[in-house]
Amino acid sequence: MHNTYAVGTEASLFDRACHSGSNPVVWKDDPLREGGIMLTALSVATFFTLLAQRRLADDATSTAMERLLARGCVMFGAVRDALPSNAVRAAKCGTASGFVHDAVLVEHGKFRYVMVYLTKDLPMSVDLRKQFVRDLDGLIRSNNP
Repeated sequence: MHNTYAVGTEASLFDRACHSGSNPVVWKDDPLREGGIMLTALSVATFFTLLAQRRLADDATSTAMERLLARGCVMFGAVRDALPSNAVRAAKCGTASGFVHDAVLVEHGKFRYVMVYLTKDLPMSVDLRKQFVRDLDGLIRSNNP
């Protein structure tokens, strides 16, 4: 993640030798160049799985990242609206060049799982997106008794 995605993170917590800006705070020497598409469905699913397992770097880093992503975006609010209240523990969304993605760490009853979808040039109404998320959640829960 090359920046803090304008979530109001306290800029004084960052090292000015490595970071610039205040909202968002940006990594100065991002080798992948700020603004490019830097993920695949697999890479973001792996990231959220490691987050859930507290293995991003260590437990403290994972906890801090989950706290940051607890306020993360979801496209059009659909994921949060489609799932039970407080089921989304962490989220990240994005759109660029026709690609749209949502990635979430979900804790829904006895189930804890990562849901990721990445689409290209697929127009969806908000209601259809909500139904899509509900269907994915139902499939995940029904196939993992």
